[in-house]
Amino acid sequence: MTTTSFPVIQIEKTGKRLRNMRKENGIRVAAVCEYMGGISEQAVYKWERGACLPTIDNLLALSHLYHVQMEDLLVYEEAEMASSCFLRMYRGNTSDTVSGYACTAA
Repeated sequence: MTTTSFPVIQIEKTGKRLRNMRKENGIRVAAVCEYMGGISEQAVYKWERGACLPTIDNLLALSHLYHVQMEDLLVYEEAEMASSCFLRMYRGNTSDTVSGYACTAA
């Protein structure tokens, strides 16, 4: 059986990276909120704690604020999934689990 690699975002490590980038740039949480149109400080703290990820729009805004590429904000690792699982997902058969990964459609 062959496997397919795909990136998986490490949410907690990404949160730490977001916090470190903000601090390295000398930017306060309140300034991030103001720059991003008045989002709550609680949202920024949730991202930095690794409780959740920013939306794509917010990631783009953060990348501009911190002067980095959007992908540089993310910490990820390669995961593997059996190719047969990928093929079942592609064909719409989502009832199986292969190699510990549930074949579920997003």
